Amino acid sequence: MNKSQYLATKEVNAFVAWMSTHLDDATFAHAYTLRTGNESWTCASLFDAYEKYRWPHVALPEYGLAAGSSFASNLLVLDTLQKELRAGLMAGDNDRVLMAATAVMKWGGVVNGNVPWLNTWRDDLCHIIGGTRDAINAGDTDQPPFARSELRFTSGMSKVYSLVCDGFAIYDSRVAAALCRAVVLFCRETGRDCVPAELNFPWAAAKTSPNAINPPLRNAAQDEYKFRRLVRGRPYVVWNTKVSWLLGAIESHRNTQDSAFARLDSTALRLRAMEAALFMFGYDLVNRPDRGQGAEAASFTAVISDGPSHDQGSPTEDGWALCKTTARGRPFEYRLRPAADGIHTRDVGENTLLRFSDAELNQTLQALLRDFGDSPFPLANSVDGVPAGNVPNGLGTAFWKETGRRAGYTSRLAAVLQCIEVFKACENAPTAAKYWRLNRETLHVDGSGKVNIRPYLDAIIQGD
Repeated sequence: MNKSQYLATKEVNAFVAWMSTHLDDATFAHAYTLRTGNESWTCASLFDAYEKYRWPHVALPEYGLAAGSSFASNLLVLDTLQKELRAGLMAGDNDRVLMAATAVMKWGGVVNGNVPWLNTWRDDLCHIIGGTRDAINAGDTDQPPFARSELRFTSGMSKVYSLVCDGFAIYDSRVAAALCRAVVLFCRETGRDCVPAELNFPWAAAKTSPNAINPPLRNAAQDEYKFRRLVRGRPYVVWNTKVSWLLGAIESHRNTQDSAFARLDSTALRLRAMEAALFMFGYDLVNRPDRGQGAEAASFTAVISDGPSHDQGSPTEDGWALCKTTARGRPFEYRLRPAADGIHTRDVGENTLLRFSDAELNQTLQALLRDFGDSPFPLANSVDGVPAGNVPNGLGTAFWKETGRRAGYTSRLAAVLQCIEVFKACENAPTAAKYWRLNRETLHVDGSGKVNIRPYLDAIIQGD
């Protein structure tokens, strides 16, 4: 899809017109408490959110940049690093690009994972970053560089590409949260009963410690309004590109000429200010009456639906998330584990664990990919029926054959994999039984067809 096609769609057009009329009014009044320092933050509008922007960045002495936190201080850092990155790319100087990109990661607090990757590819950075830049600037999401195996696209790399590309916004979990909340408000106000596909911006969890008691809520899902998960790589760059087109359309819309944003000096500054406003708004989507927003705002607090849920806003004290089995609705808790430890589940509040290792997950998913491809498959996990061959091939059979463990365990596994969007529920199922399709965007299938779920689990855990 190219830029003109995306912006010409009916739903995008309507959202741009709606959003551009609400940049300065109380539609986006918001309040939350920053976890660092227990500091209260409020805004009366999106423009007010921009004016109250704060990001405490580190000093970058290699560029003569002092530490700071204001919008002006951060803008100076970004302008400096933008010049360095663009000059390095123009000269084909991999070392200069590496140094500047590393400084971007330090500025954004996203060193882990990103800097090791930059160093691994240090001798080819101009080719990789320059090629991706050109693909983004081409204004079309169907570009060959987006499918390359060496492509890395995370919130950290989004920051780099925001500096080397034209009119490209930083798209991280905070900006995503704010945009998704805007879409929910738009849908409610205009009577839409679901999120339009063109506005289904992916979200990511806040980057917190595994044992965080009250992490910021970044999932804007409410009732019938649901959003997909943000996935590294090609899906990320595609949606980041669409978001950038969208913000550019809002900035240039005739309604925005009546906004205080229009008084800023340049298009680039106005786009950066809008991005900053969304960044501040999206820190935490939970509004509570005790934070000064009243009963109406409190209606936006996190809700656990009747089906499988992954409620990032309400983990238990030791980092577990609540879920329910798909067939019988039995509640349980799950936790994603690092370092090939897969997924742990348990009865609510209990200590006995039912574990699924990375190896078991990959083997099961590989079997489903081999047997079903993009076709739907059933749960079909009868404890006695699977070994006897009396049930259709499906998740239960794949798990039992690949791991030698009880097929009944997949009641929990199916619910978790649906919660984290490895499975997509099949609405037009062949029978009345529960069916899913594999979500290829989350499987990380390599060139040889081998499944590896670990990068996706790590992306959820890290919130990047």
